[in-house]
Parts: sequence; C-alpha cells; structure tokens
Amino acid sequence: MRTQLFLTALTAAAVVAGCTRVDPTVELARQQQELARELDGRVAGKPLSCLPSFRNSGGRVLGIGDKLLFEDGGTIYVNQTTGGCQNAGRSGYIYVSELRGTTEQCRGDIGKVITSSGAFYAGSCGLGEFVPYSKPR
Repeated sequence: MRTQLFLTALTAAAVVAGCTRVDPTVELARQQQELARELDGRVAGKPLSCLPSFRNSGGRVLGIGDKLLFEDGGTIYVNQTTGGCQNAGRSGYIYVSELRGTTEQCRGDIGKVITSSGAFYAGSCGLGEFVPYSKPR
C-alpha cells in the first residue's frame, strides 16, 4: 500500500512538472539580458557574409535564443539564425558546422547541435550574417 501511494504521488508530480511552461516573455527577457551581458562594452562592426577563419579549437560558441555567438580572440561574432540552435555551447551540447570545401562558415550554411556524446541530434539552424563586436581601443 505504501509503495502504491508513493508511486501515485511520484506520477502526479511528474505530470505537474511536465505541464509547467516557461512564460515566453520571461524567457525572452532572460535571453536579452544574457546577450547584453556577453556584448557589454563592445561595439558592432560591419556585418560579414562569412566568418573569417574561425578557430574551432579555441573559440567558443554560445546559443542565445535565435542567435549564435562565436567568440574568436577578442571579437564576438553574432549571427541571427533561423532558430533551432539555442542549446549550442551549453552543457551537454556541441555546435557542429558543416564546412564544404572551405574553412569558413557563411550566410546560408546550416549549423547543427548534437549532444556532447554525439549520440543525439538536438537541432539545426540556417546562418545569417555575422556581426563582429569588439571592444573599442
């Protein structure tokens, strides 16, 4: 009887947790704050069609809402995507670019997010222009 009561309570808790939704307005505000924090003190440059020689081993990729941030050296490149790469760079996920005969990622290319184990596909997005943000000299 005690086990059955415990399983019933556990099932009810799982159902309630599954029905919990994040308020889109709150999530958008959180994403905007995170983006502002990342770009604090930086100035936007001229948008680029391709990300110049991004060093995949040493750069950082972060997904914030429908934007990807590529950090390379002292510059952060912001890319407005078509969505689907929100988890890029977060714990447990990896951003993967498909480079086709070039070392650059360009507007129109498709980026993918997979689990860090490589076992599961977690999303994809089309890339837009890359806006460089640098600290003023």
